[in-house]
Amino acid sequence: MAIIFSSALQHLKGKIGNFIFYHAKGQLRMRSYGKPNTICWTSEQKLQQNRLRAVVFFYRVNQTTLLPKIWKIAARDMVMSGYNLFIRENMSVFNAEHSIGDYSMLHVSQGRLEFPQTLQVSSYGRGEIRLMWANLLPKTSSNMSHRLHVVWLDGKGDFSLHVLSVADVSRRDEEAVLPLPEAGSKDLHLFVYFSNKEETQFSPDRYLFLPAIE
Repeated sequence: MAIIFSSALQHLKGKIGNFIFYHAKGQLRMRSYGKPNTICWTSEQKLQQNRLRAVVFFYRVNQTTLLPKIWKIAARDMVMSGYNLFIRENMSVFNAEHSIGDYSMLHVSQGRLEFPQTLQVSSYGRGEIRLMWANLLPKTSSNMSHRLHVVWLDGKGDFSLHVLSVADVSRRDEEAVLPLPEAGSKDLHLFVYFSNKEETQFSPDRYLFLPAIE
């Protein structure tokens, strides 16, 4: 910015060439005028922008579930919020079309509780899913009271996590029968994890894909 003192130019204002003249505090001032910068996004930058929009939308859609609480606890000892941790861990899951590119890479839970590595789908049919697992810890362990949690997505672009009511199933049961009317009639993406009774600690999740039964 330049201040002009010449009396011959005191009534000058507006744009001339690459300069703009204007009055401020009784003085005639001048500043250069440049064309607005045009940002040319590369294909990789566009992909990252689309991924970011999608993962933020996913988080916001599921704010009424345990998702925000889980990730807030997971980030407790980190220099970031649970929101930022969720975005960092899940951003690459989404694609340029603002949808989930790989459901097996999506994580809805993270934590320090042990997840039973033997957990698997033992069977499923129309309207019902059966899970089984073996506990490698002693039956007297406090971990036996950890509660099972199951959420699912139908893979048709809906980001809302559907929560199954399995509050009575704990780790010691080593099995769970999940009543789910949609089972068998459509492709389902299940995410299974455990928590303590107070829901102040959580385990990592396990992804399970259940294709439609023809």
